Amino acid sequence: MRNFGSVLLVFALAACSGPSSHYGDDSGRDPVTPTQFHLPTAEQVNASDLAFGDAFPNLHFADPVAMAQIGSRMLVVERAGRIWSFDPQPDVTDRTLVLDLSENTIVGKDTGMLALAAHPEWGDDASPNSDYIYVYYAYTEGPVPEDPESSTRHYLRLSRFRMGDDYRADPGSETLLIEQRDRNLLHQGGAMFFGADGFLYLGIGDEGGYNCRYGSCQRIDQALFSGIIRIDVDMRGGDISHPIRQTPSRALTDHYYVPNDNPFVDEPDVLEEFYAIGLRNPYRMSHDPVDNVTFLADVGQEQREEIDVLTAGANYQWDVLEGDVAAESTHDPSLPRLGAWTDPVLTYKRNELKAIIGGLVYRGSQLPSLYGSYLYADFRSGNIWAADYEVVGGEVAILADQIVVETSLAGESGITSFFAGTDGELYFTSLGEQTRIHRVEESPTYDDDIPAQLSQTGLFEDVEELRPAPSLLEYEVNVPLWSDGTRKRRFIAVPDGEQARATTQGAWQLPKGTVLVKHFDLVLDEAEPDRVRRLETRVLVVGRAGVLGATYLWREDQSDADLLLEHLEEDYQVKTRTNGSRTQTHVFPSPRECLRCHHEEAGDALGISTRQLDRELVTDDQRRNQMRALAEAGKLDLGRVDLDDTSPLVALDDKDADVEARVHSYLDANCGFCHGTLDLHDVTWDARIQTPLSDAGLIDAPGRSGHHEGNPLIRPGLPEESELYERVRTTDRARRMPPLGTSRPDEAFGELLRQWIVSLGDD
Repeated sequence: MRNFGSVLLVFALAACSGPSSHYGDDSGRDPVTPTQFHLPTAEQVNASDLAFGDAFPNLHFADPVAMAQIGSRMLVVERAGRIWSFDPQPDVTDRTLVLDLSENTIVGKDTGMLALAAHPEWGDDASPNSDYIYVYYAYTEGPVPEDPESSTRHYLRLSRFRMGDDYRADPGSETLLIEQRDRNLLHQGGAMFFGADGFLYLGIGDEGGYNCRYGSCQRIDQALFSGIIRIDVDMRGGDISHPIRQTPSRALTDHYYVPNDNPFVDEPDVLEEFYAIGLRNPYRMSHDPVDNVTFLADVGQEQREEIDVLTAGANYQWDVLEGDVAAESTHDPSLPRLGAWTDPVLTYKRNELKAIIGGLVYRGSQLPSLYGSYLYADFRSGNIWAADYEVVGGEVAILADQIVVETSLAGESGITSFFAGTDGELYFTSLGEQTRIHRVEESPTYDDDIPAQLSQTGLFEDVEELRPAPSLLEYEVNVPLWSDGTRKRRFIAVPDGEQARATTQGAWQLPKGTVLVKHFDLVLDEAEPDRVRRLETRVLVVGRAGVLGATYLWREDQSDADLLLEHLEEDYQVKTRTNGSRTQTHVFPSPRECLRCHHEEAGDALGISTRQLDRELVTDDQRRNQMRALAEAGKLDLGRVDLDDTSPLVALDDKDADVEARVHSYLDANCGFCHGTLDLHDVTWDARIQTPLSDAGLIDAPGRSGHHEGNPLIRPGLPEESELYERVRTTDRARRMPPLGTSRPDEAFGELLRQWIVSLGDD
């Protein structure tokens, strides 16, 4: 699918205002089929919008494991110890050998040449660092044995080489920074980059073996293993850095200083190079300068794969924990705990990912659906994943994660690294004797672009009055999804000759080509609810495979709305009833955010269900059941639904209903499309209304995380010790629920939830 616009398109619905809905054939208007809207048809919408291809089809490499763009050329690192450069043009046929260390690079299991980084001042003729590159590889005092397992002596080496603007490095220019004796061919790490602070960051594994066999974990007083080191290769001195004070065991270190602000500096008898510890195999990490976040992927043993956020002094807990579960630790419990015990931001069971390959945050322009997402891969399956996240107050919260590309690169030909060119575009490498450099690319599924203005879509006869086209029917719901109190109108158009099919439970079955529209208004003065500003109008087309979403941002003069192509957040001033004012942030989500909620398990479109639409509304001064009117208009097949025997969701402000029914209805509308339909790793509670609360995994059930460590989701009688209550009330965007498209909590629901939890204490 090609995505146009920043869309969340959560069609869980609230009472609407504006023109009366038009149902039946008495409107006096000619019918207009949804395909006559200027939108892609169902056959043109396909969810499989991303694929992988070859970026430079005329070039082949042997087991490429890393890439870098230095100056005008791209450099590729081959695992056997060679580095090549080429001009990054699609039809390039020539490559040049930069460096060959294959006679001293041992290749087996996790070893080989693993990483390359150019000094930030490379190419600056005024700098003494203008021709420096840094290479991390597994060194052996040649010759390299045919059977790597027979090697009796090899080292992890970080070296500097000189490479001029001819892109040729002299092996004789090698300057040794670190040479750490290594006793195993596993868990070499390999994550490396220069930070904005000018320091070099390098990830090194735990020396290999099962359960940290050599006891190198949770130690910063012996050797350089199981952590991230941070060094000053410029040896600036003064208030920036200082000389090496302690040499690791079985190692040589030279030609760098230690930054003065490294977290373990001045502690007695420690290796001050350590910046973070407690890692098993930190194979890849990358820094995103936009969000100022460094993502780090740590390969697991047998229980968990994990993604961490790099922070100074962090202890990621291996080998006491593997991800978020206990490991068979060899760590001496009598030793003091080091650093700041830091949890991963995302974990996977080993039946989901089996060898995580850390990637990067995509900041290119060719793949708008991936912009701002952290991309990574599973070596074993060849799947590429995208995680959407937020950063608030320096804390990272993962909002959603899913597979975005399935490749044939699995197992022995698995993905080895991701790389972004200077233009931000995405490349990745994989193992193979003759393999190419790959890229993720869009696979267009229809020819016509979606219109740039809302007025061009044909959805509304009069855009300024927001008067819908005859076949675009307005409807209401019983319980809205919380959207910061904005006022919303909702519309549906079912193709001529087709019918939606009602179900007693869950989402309706919508015919392909169904169009849904959701319009947002913001009340600017709480004392004058008619004073509104149009914010956005969202469009959803149910396609042959998946959905197409778009959002239109209303202009300042409110005359029309323009297609929005990326995530946007805008602040608006709202006058309060007390004659004060508050700032309300409205979130216009990014294209990828559409697919976070609109998935097959949720029925593509949210909120289109019998429990939501079974209600009365006023049309032509008459009260009519909304579903019955749709059925009479030929747009809905009621199937086995008996409208005289249904259980609609109960509105939050329905004082005639009991508190529990109102709470459960709200949870169903706001949480049920994820909690109960998706595999959310270790989060197992079920918000759907058909699941009795006694069976929903809420009461005295463990929470995933929280300020109150160890508190259950709901602790009867004690809302302040219930994680669910805390998460729906918090203003911390890294923790609040629902996590998408909102900036402030729903205070009315928070109070009702409090009352219900208190009442549970009496039972």
